[in-house]
Amino acid sequence: MYHVDIGRYSSIGDNVHILSQHPTESLSTSPAFYQALFDEPYIAKQTIAYDRLIQTTIGNDVWIGSGVKIKTGVTIGDGAVIGAGSVVTKDVLPFSIVGGTPAKLIKMRFVPEIIKRIQSLEWWQYNLLDYELDWSDLEKTLTTLETLKNSGELVPYIAPRYQLWNENEKIVGKPI
Repeated sequence: MYHVDIGRYSSIGDNVHILSQHPTESLSTSPAFYQALFDEPYIAKQTIAYDRLIQTTIGNDVWIGSGVKIKTGVTIGDGAVIGAGSVVTKDVLPFSIVGGTPAKLIKMRFVPEIIKRIQSLEWWQYNLLDYELDWSDLEKTLTTLETLKNSGELVPYIAPRYQLWNENEKIVGKPI
């Protein structure tokens, strides 16, 4: 089972994969030594303990393009953008745009002062669908949200959490 935590308002393109890993310090990288691969009578005894799927974190308001591959254990920061077809092998900074194989920084989405304001605001903690916001004017939207938050009018939205998995080629889930 993949251990992935996905933040709110994130957009994930088609054919995005979280990749497993293999031990490189062991004599062999083969999963035959740390994972049951076959049924009786071909079961090999597990000879090393190895977790091939470690926690991967995708922040809030992240956009991951089509065909991206993400190494298990990577953290993608809030507001990051991952270009289509990229291979993400290292953590991605919040509000950065990365792309390529391996993914490298292309540019930051905003200047440091704006990033600091957004991180302080944490707008993704709220349900903003009921507010009239001018999303095309970043400064105006941030100022409006800061005013609403400081006045106590914005109340954090506690969303239900779900565990999802693939069962017979169908995505199923349950509340957790």
